[in-house]
Amino acid sequence: MARLLPADLAARALGISTSTLRVWRYRGLIQPAGGTQRHPLYALEDLHAARQAPKPRLAKEKALAG
Repeated sequence: MARLLPADLAARALGISTSTLRVWRYRGLIQPAGGTQRHPLYALEDLHAARQAPKPRLAKEKALAG
């Protein structure tokens, strides 16, 4: 059974901010494994996989970089 964590503990376990976790969710890089819309729970295994995956850049970021 997957260990489910609330956003604050999940972010702390990965060494990222809760804002970063919300951005990842907004961009579709992660999905909650349970909980409610207001209080999502994340599977620790899913978060580790998302952290290792390359992050797509937004068009705005690409324009600033190049």
